[in-house]
Amino acid sequence: GSKANILQIMAFMFHLFGKSEQSIQLLDASKKIAIQSKNDFSLLSSYLLKAVIYYDLGQYNQTLTCSDTYLTMALKEPTNPVKEDLYIYYVIKGLIHIKLNQLDSAGHYTELSRTVSVRGEKDYYCSFLTREIQIASSKHPEDLDSLTPVIIQPVGSFSPPDILFYNLPFSR
Repeated sequence: GSKANILQIMAFMFHLFGKSEQSIQLLDASKKIAIQSKNDFSLLSSYLLKAVIYYDLGQYNQTLTCSDTYLTMALKEPTNPVKEDLYIYYVIKGLIHIKLNQLDSAGHYTELSRTVSVRGEKDYYCSFLTREIQIASSKHPEDLDSLTPVIIQPVGSFSPPDILFYNLPFSR
């Protein structure tokens, strides 16, 4: 577990410094270690971090593949809170649909994420998604005057990989 987490942290750092290809390779190595050690949490974290990195790179098909794999595996893990897994999945899906200019679908995923989360950052991510939809749908400069206010992003924990996701570019 620890070795896989260290590789995830390294992958995050490589991505931040523009070495995303090496980042993906480190996450693949992390997945192998997680599988060998039967550490489902580390395996899930590798898929989720990989999805977020692919999102940052604009590779939305790969983002969907990783997030779909994450959700499928997470729902099979009996100790995982299902609502949290769905929440993360819906936020990622909402972000992708905004980028693809599928704003009705993005709004749908925003509402789904709002209904399943019990976490404090729910307000941040739902607000973030709503704001991004408003920006993408604006037709005139004055439309931007009535945007949803920015909420300061909370940090839920300082344990890897959670802290990594809070610091990826899309969430800053």
